[in-house]
Amino acid sequence: MRRFFKRQGFGKKQEDGAVLFTTNEGFDVTYRGAKPLADDKVQQFRETTLHDIFYILRERLQEPGIEFEGVGADIVENQPVEAIDIYDAENRNVRVWVNADTFVPVKQRYYRYDPVIGERREEVTHYTTYRMAGNGIMWPHTISRERDTEKTSEMRSERVTVNDALPDSLFELPNGIKILKK
Repeated sequence: MRRFFKRQGFGKKQEDGAVLFTTNEGFDVTYRGAKPLADDKVQQFRETTLHDIFYILRERLQEPGIEFEGVGADIVENQPVEAIDIYDAENRNVRVWVNADTFVPVKQRYYRYDPVIGERREEVTHYTTYRMAGNGIMWPHTISRERDTEKTSEMRSERVTVNDALPDSLFELPNGIKILKK
């Protein structure tokens, strides 16, 4: 079974608020309590994670049915890149463009069906401003996402570290927290 965990903190202190995703649920956590996220938001998080190149390389690389296919050289965002299509056993596909010199992802794109509008949507992620994050790992400090060419989010990081020992409790709801209505 795949495991999904993500916590996005907001504000200077972790207590200011967060969005917490676990394998089966999602919550908007504030001082008022934990409000469950809509099922479609949790499903969208799962699909986005399954298509994320960094998640694929860290968690899914040995998964049965994962295949990589070189598409060829190109220029993307003024960089020489190699395009790679990644397929899984459930026929998910993501195209990733990696810098031909540094081998870091520059951009990724996948399509998903949106049941609300009844059409296929293009999801694109751009990775820029790579810096050392520790242990010889380069990590993007700016990640922007767009849906159907419209920007939906941008995340800029001041500092990124890797392989930190984080307590499991960081990815769990606090004991006794009030669960609010959806």
